[in-house]
Parts: sequence; structure tokens; C-alpha cells
Amino acid sequence: MAGPAGLRRAGRRSDGLHGRAAGPSQGPIFLGHPSIGYTTGFLGAIGILAALRARRITGRGQRVDVSILDGVLGQAPMNWWFTAKDESYLDTEEKGHFGHRRVLIDLFECGDGEYLMVHTGGNGAFKAAMDVLGVGEHFQTVTDKVEMAVPMNEDEFRIARHEVPKIWKTRPRDEWLDLLRARDVAVVPVLRPGEILEHEQVRHADLVMDMPDPEYGSLRQVAPVIKFSTAMPGLPVPAPSVGLHQKELPTLLALEPKTEVAGARLDHPLSGLRVLDLSQFMAAAYGAKYLADLGADVIKIEPPIGDTMRSLPDPFEACQRGKRAIVLDLTTEEGKSHFLRLVDTADVVVHNQRPGKAEKLGVDYESLRRHKPDLIYCYQPGWGADGPCAMEKSFAPLLSALTGLMYVASGTGNKPVRRARASEDYYGGFLGATGILMALEHRARTGEGQFVLAPQLHASLFAVSEHMTDGEHKPLDTARLDARQLGLSPTYRLFETADGWVCVAAVGESAQGRLRSGLQSVGASVNNLRSEEALGVSLEIYLATLDTPSATEWLDSHRIANEVARDTPFMPEFFWQEWAVESGHVFEHLEHADWGYIREVGSTVRLSETPGRKTGPGPTLGEHTAEVLDSVRA
Repeated sequence: MAGPAGLRRAGRRSDGLHGRAAGPSQGPIFLGHPSIGYTTGFLGAIGILAALRARRITGRGQRVDVSILDGVLGQAPMNWWFTAKDESYLDTEEKGHFGHRRVLIDLFECGDGEYLMVHTGGNGAFKAAMDVLGVGEHFQTVTDKVEMAVPMNEDEFRIARHEVPKIWKTRPRDEWLDLLRARDVAVVPVLRPGEILEHEQVRHADLVMDMPDPEYGSLRQVAPVIKFSTAMPGLPVPAPSVGLHQKELPTLLALEPKTEVAGARLDHPLSGLRVLDLSQFMAAAYGAKYLADLGADVIKIEPPIGDTMRSLPDPFEACQRGKRAIVLDLTTEEGKSHFLRLVDTADVVVHNQRPGKAEKLGVDYESLRRHKPDLIYCYQPGWGADGPCAMEKSFAPLLSALTGLMYVASGTGNKPVRRARASEDYYGGFLGATGILMALEHRARTGEGQFVLAPQLHASLFAVSEHMTDGEHKPLDTARLDARQLGLSPTYRLFETADGWVCVAAVGESAQGRLRSGLQSVGASVNNLRSEEALGVSLEIYLATLDTPSATEWLDSHRIANEVARDTPFMPEFFWQEWAVESGHVFEHLEHADWGYIREVGSTVRLSETPGRKTGPGPTLGEHTAEVLDSVRA
């Protein structure tokens, strides 16, 4: 069941989320983007690929367990954890606005009525944005520390949070875009669904394909988004009609059963793999965290100043837990020498630096493949390895805005809203982990290493695969959130009860038939229940007469999927559920050098025979430098 953004609120069975946010509705908000479905699918793919690797080594199959709850939790760790010190990058009184932190992340209306999305992550970008806006003289220049780690004073806070939104309306969007890009500030236009398919960088990267369709003639849609240097698959064919391949069934049944003969023992599905993580911030690092959870030895390599994201404690923990951390200065010969010795022992290198930086340091794919030919090298920049936008910065949720999700989240006909899930962070991590595991499986069969390209833009585009255009390149109407932000259809939406809200998912003819019978049993007119719209109206009227427990009991009695929309976030309570800790959905860490006692989102991919491992907490800067380098000294 879909859920909202903003504050995450779980239903009584913990498999749906709804939350209150700005918009036309005064109640909970239905999430228009199927983020939980995409995340669950990604986690399933990661689990299957890990299980295939384990089967190749052990000769045994196993069950891969990924639930919709896991899909929810997979998009939760950046914003939800518990620490004894009550630390978070989100200000508790100004949730979502970063409080006094020296950072600007939001969408703003410009003078022409169009919107832009800006993100001042990276040292110096916040002050640069203030300069562009004409208020830079009121803000100090931070040179000796990470900019985000220095809180604003009260005057700076007032201008940044209350005056800046007004200034954007003094110029049209394109002028602001040019001015900000000239100062290397990350910014994008907020596009509508489908517009991204014509974007210059998307076309350059061959991320769009035209599929023949019997109704529309042609459907323009997202093409495969992971690029492989030596094992690139061909374009897919259109989705099959029912029974299209029925004639192939006898051939499939006649195939010999596939068996694996290896019989080695494996504690975890990725045991024995070593990953060198050179990434900064979240997306690439989040995927590497999943590899660590599944047993890989992931070594996080940081410059002496550390990862900029260390100033954001919960996002840092969300994607660094379970890794070993070392400090290397790759601009020096000594640091480079240590790194190359590590490469000799590694299976994977992953990073997300802007194009050209790895080449400058001598740690690009071509340099490292000469050193280790079977290396898997996963590159996850923001926009791509090359192309017209390759040098632009990318932070979540910029590409969510670019791919139309800010309009998807707002509801039909409404202004875009900030609360859409940040697809490029979580999805970027999932895409990288998936591409790495696919390349490792290819290497196991062929001996070939390769270059894997999985940028944030590609991940964000994949996560709007349901957005298509017709033969005239006009966006098609897919399931869209209604103007009241209550749901996707008359019988798949939030309904108000006498004392609260409940979400109903009466999807398909069978469920709607049961709903029709149930409404008839309480006196609804048969003639008024012939269409889904009429069903929705009758259900809205009837549920408004019941309190929430009675509404859910009535829906349950007619086998109609439903959830209660809570008034308070479930996630803090979830961390203290005994079953969640016992099942590994929650990890408990007794002590961390910086944050003390921690509870956080745990495993979201479970394998029955070669399970993942409890990892964490995240490492302190350089915590494992001595032990790692000592292990590879000549």
C-alpha cells in the first residue's frame, strides 16, 4: 500500500505509511509515487543476486525474504534512528528545514511562476547561493571547517529561512538557473511528469527507448539504466500479452534441471568479497552498506578532512554502518601506494566523484584495470560520466524534482511540493548494489572485470518508469494522485471516518465486487454502485458514519485491504518493538564513540541459508587505518 512523505506514519499492520504535510487536505496525505514498490523490488533483486552467488559457492538454493515492510524501512534510515544523545541532522523544532544548519535544500517559486530546486551541499555552496541572491554580505565565509558543520547565527537564520523565499520571486527561473550554475551551486528546474524523457542529458545517455504499442502506436519510456562496459544487454521487448509464449512451454519443461556442484561453506552470501568505497555523501555509500550487511568487507576510504556527510549523523550512520574506515590522502605518493596495495586485494571499487577527479588522482577505471584486470569498477556520479550536464552537482532531492516527482506528490492540478521521497539517494544506492552484484556474477562465469555506470540520474529515471509519452511525445495519464491528495482512484485512497482516517485498497474486479456487496448489505442503492466512482462516493459516505475501529472491522469482514492512518509517527515506537529487534529489522548498538547508545533500521534483505549479518555502528574517522594497512603491507 502506498504512503506519504514527510513524517512517516505506519498503519496497524505496519505495511502502509501516511503523513500530514502541506497541501489542500487537512488530513493525512497519500503518497502519489509508488516508492515502496520500487524499493521492495530493488531489495528483492539484491537478495536474489546475493543468493545466486551463494548457490554458486555452496551448491544450495535458499529462500529470499523481502517484504513490503522492508520496502518501507529501506527508505527510512536517513531520517529515523535513536541515539542516547538525541542527535539528528533535522532540527527537532523545524523538521525538514535543517534548522540553523548552514544549508539550503528546498524548492522555490520564481518570478515566472515556475519552480526550481536548490541544494547547497558541498563546501562553499551555501555562501555562494547567498551571494547570488544578493544577501551574501550578511553571511560569514567558512574556510577552516565543513560549511554545514557551522551553525548560522540568528540574523543569518532569519534571512535564510524567512527572507530568501521572497527573493526567488524577483527573477524568472532560467535566470536563477544560469546564475547559480555559474557559481557551481547544485540546482535544477522542477519538471512535470514525462518532461524528463526529452532532457538533453537523458537523450545523450541513451536512457529512452520507443516501444511499439497497439493502442498508441509508440510509447516513449525509460530504457535500461545500468551501463556495463563488456556485458551490456540489448533493449527489452514490449511487455507480453497474456499467453504470448505459451507455445514455448513444452521446450521449457523439457530442459534439464539446473544444478550447482560446489559444496563450500559460506557464512554470509557475500563473504570473501572486498569493496573499496571512495564515495562521498549518500547514494553510492548506501549501496555499499547493503553489500556490508550481506557479508562483504567494505573499506571506506576518506581524505584527511573526512566525508562531508560526517556532519549529518543519521544519514552518515544510515550508509556507513558495518564498514571499516581508513584515511588516505590520494594526492600523495604514499597514499596512492597504500591504495594500490588495497586494490590488489579488492573485488570492487565504487565512487561518485565528479567526472575527471578520479583521472586526476590516478584511480580511474583505465588506470586500475591495468593494475587489476578483473576489477569491478562501479561509477555513480550525479549526472553521468559525460554529456552536457555531467559536470553539474547532484544531491537529493534535486533529481526527484527533475523527474517530476514534486508534481506527482502534490496531486492533480496543484503546485509542486517538497515532500516527495528523494529517489536519487536510496534508489542510487540500490542501483549501484544491483549493478555490482550483476557484474560480479558475470565475472564468476567469464573471468572478466568491467566498468559499471550507475549515476543518480539513471536511478531517478528508473524510479519513474511508469511515466511515458505517446507517439506525439505527450505525457500519458497513468495513476495520478487526486487534487485532494487522498489517493490514486475512487476505491484506492484515504477515507475519513467519524474520528480518524483509514486507507482502503479495493483494487481489481474481485475486491470491488466484495465492496459492492458489502455496501448493498448496509443499504446502498444497487443502481448507484455500477461504476468505481459511485463505489467510492458510497464508501466515503458510509465510512464517515463509523468510528475507525468499526470501519476497519467492517472492511476486514468483506476482505477489503485497509490500514489506519496514525496521528503520530510509528518509527520511534517501532525501534522499541521486541519482535523488530529479534527479527533483525532493528539493530541495537550499545555504544558509539560519538553518538552513544543507538537503535537504527536493521536488515531489510533476509536469506534463509546464508543470512546477512548484524553490522555497525558506523566507524569513526580513520578508525581502522592501522589494521587495514598493516594487513596489506609488502
